[in-house]
Amino acid sequence: MSVLTEKDVNRFLSKVDRSGGPDACWNWLGSMRPDGYGVFQKGKSTQFYASRIAFFLANDQDPGDLFVCHSCDSRYPVNDVSYRRCCNPAHFFLGDHTDNMLDASKKGRLAFGKRNGSCLHPETRPRGKQHGTHLHPETVPRGERLNSPTGMEL
Repeated sequence: MSVLTEKDVNRFLSKVDRSGGPDACWNWLGSMRPDGYGVFQKGKSTQFYASRIAFFLANDQDPGDLFVCHSCDSRYPVNDVSYRRCCNPAHFFLGDHTDNMLDASKKGRLAFGKRNGSCLHPETRPRGKQHGTHLHPETVPRGERLNSPTGMEL
């Protein structure tokens, strides 16, 4: 992220709404991904998550392989992804994938049980004769192929 110029930083900050004060979510006003996360475009082919840049600018630390997790998501109802636009560094903490999943689970943000996609939208899941194992039975390991590490013929 050290590739950001002063012009990039100023352009980034112009797309963050900080009008709510230091405790409020600072919403990203720029481009959004389909999953609701804000993205900052640098040049024609380089995109950064807005929250990662906000974390970097506030802490002078590149998150690297770690996730920039949101603590503010607990204020939003389940299924509301508005918190993903938040760029307030006070609402961030770093964590690995496990930390992120445990945090989401504690907050009830993982789809399981009746909120699972298979239950909510059964029409999107291939079943019966439309399932891949029915359409392509040769791909299902059987017999000696079950014990093979690759699932291929020995």
